[in-house]
Amino acid sequence: MPDVVLRDLPALRLTGFQHRGPYQQIGATFDRLMAWAGEHGLVGPQTRCFGVYYDNPRVVAPESLRAFAGLSLDSSAVPDGGAVTVDLPAGRHAVLTHKGPYAGLQATYLWFYDTWIPQSGEKPDPERPSYEEYLNNPRDLPPEEWLTHIAAPLR
Repeated sequence: MPDVVLRDLPALRLTGFQHRGPYQQIGATFDRLMAWAGEHGLVGPQTRCFGVYYDNPRVVAPESLRAFAGLSLDSSAVPDGGAVTVDLPAGRHAVLTHKGPYAGLQATYLWFYDTWIPQSGEKPDPERPSYEEYLNNPRDLPPEEWLTHIAAPLR
């Protein structure tokens, strides 16, 4: 399993679209996000892509799960067409890097919450959402090369 690093991460301002439903179906929301950002000329080399996950899928029914697909955009970007801005607070996080297809992320999360957290003595912060940063473009690389940072908030 991946190494876990404890970091104080800065606040993030993201612009994108809300998603409600199974987390595995957020791909359509990312497609909408990228189409919207492309139409507005907002994607550049410094643009970062994130998925924010608000609910614990072991507790919340799949159809009620809340997530957000967003981009870190220039502060001059104005949300429209259903896009909204979300602010993630700064704070202490456990950060791990998942390598491989997005379908394998669930196994990484299970290991993190079921094995690493209990063994580490750390406590998750349920008041702040976990988020993923997608470090490369899945259209440019085969799935086994995809890199995803998982940032899990800690108390």
